[in-house]
Parts: sequence; C-alpha cells; structure tokens
Amino acid sequence: MDTAGAVSTGAITTAHGAALDDTPLLVWLAFAVASGTGLLGSALLFKAFGHAKQVLALSAICAAGYYVWVYMISGTGADRPAEELYIAAVVIGVTLGFCILSRRVA
Repeated sequence: MDTAGAVSTGAITTAHGAALDDTPLLVWLAFAVASGTGLLGSALLFKAFGHAKQVLALSAICAAGYYVWVYMISGTGADRPAEELYIAAVVIGVTLGFCILSRRVA
C-alpha cells in the first residue's frame, strides 16, 4: 500500500499510515500465512480432508500473532480504525470455529 498516497487523499490518517509503515516484515508474513492457510484450510474442510484442522490451527496462530503485535505489543492499536478490532474478533472467532468444526468433520 502506498501509505503516503492514502494519507494525502484522506483515505487513512497520518498516524494509521505511520503504524502501517512501522509494521515489521515478520508481522506482515504472519498476516500472509494466516490468510493463505485460512483459505487453504477452509477448502480442505469443505472437502473433508483430515489435514484441515492442522492448517486452520496454523492460520489461527498466525492471525493471533499478527493481532497481538498490532494491539498489544506495538502500541499502534489506537492509531488504527476501530473497525479493525471488530474484524480481528471475527477473523479469530471464525477460524477457531472452523478448527472446532474440522475436528468433527475429518
């Protein structure tokens, strides 16, 4: 994301842009792994494959790591829109729900 461009157009605040720019690569990698394994785990769950629970568990762990860094460790949670906190709760909740469901299906 071009944070400077987003800030200049008013799409995000200056503090939010700084928070995004200061996010370490490892945290972005955790976000990417959480997203990819969440998608893969959902597909495996849909097909009722036995490895869905391990893939979804990895997704939940990486997502939790990303959100812990954003809201607890980095101190930039207040600089982000309030909606992101609701999205975090939904993402973790749905992923954990899929983990539980995968134990019953596979």
